[in-house]
Amino acid sequence: MIKIKHASGAVVILMLLLGTISCSSTARANLDPESEAFLSSVRYIITKDEKKDFLILAPSERPAFIEGFWKRRDPDPETEINEYRDIYYQLIAQANDLFRDGLGEGWLQDRGRIYILLGPPDTRQQYPRGYNMGDFPTEVWMYGFYTIIFIDQDWNGNFELIKGGAYNLAQIMKTQMAWKPRFSRDKVVFDTSGDIEMLRDGDRQRILVKIPYRNIWMSADGENLETTINSEIQIKNADTQEKVWESKKDYKISIKESELEKMYDENYMIEVPIQLPEGSYTIDIILENKTDATKIAKSSRFRL
Repeated sequence: MIKIKHASGAVVILMLLLGTISCSSTARANLDPESEAFLSSVRYIITKDEKKDFLILAPSERPAFIEGFWKRRDPDPETEINEYRDIYYQLIAQANDLFRDGLGEGWLQDRGRIYILLGPPDTRQQYPRGYNMGDFPTEVWMYGFYTIIFIDQDWNGNFELIKGGAYNLAQIMKTQMAWKPRFSRDKVVFDTSGDIEMLRDGDRQRILVKIPYRNIWMSADGENLETTINSEIQIKNADTQEKVWESKKDYKISIKESELEKMYDENYMIEVPIQLPEGSYTIDIILENKTDATKIAKSSRFRL
């Protein structure tokens, strides 16, 4: 939907939330046992886009998807061994063995999830009676300078990740990129969420792209977390499909780890000035995060 408004400073607003539409429960219910087992086992590493694609496939197409899923993650496709897949399932087996005292299988518990995503901690400190006598049983895991804390508040062996540990986990996931796939999807995902809104003040116009910081994967560089967002924007005449304007630019993001907590729920802004006469147009935007090769696109139509 396109809205035309007059305001101080023309703005084309594209809300590009770097996520995907959740899959329907109906599609999940139609899975065969083999597909259900696969989807369950890769719950920690499958992307939302991949899950959505998998659920809409015909049963006959799912084996090829599964083969491609692991092949894209294979660090050395020339060999018969897929180290990525083998290590992942080894970590699941290790988690089941290490965390048998909790509720359910070890790999499905909080400790198992962290163990699989980040690997064995550098140090694992166990306090059966807590830090102080009489406290809840506690485990403290260290990954470099980061601390992950689990507490068994029910005294039943089920250690849960505490709130502060969840934030540290988000930090670690951004810096280590332990299991985030570093590959481009076979196709660009077109995000249909959000509207484009055109605001005009005379001939002044600009495009504003908003990306939530919490959805931007970054790598560590000293004290900073960094990545580069590649932006490709193309505008065509809606009637003739003739290209009338385009922009290609890299935007480097660099923030201190101490600042991320304050900015976690805020947006990174990309502003691009444009100049177009009155008429009907289509706009296509493709964003790519250079850190993990995540791509997302937005396509819409508007009128000036």
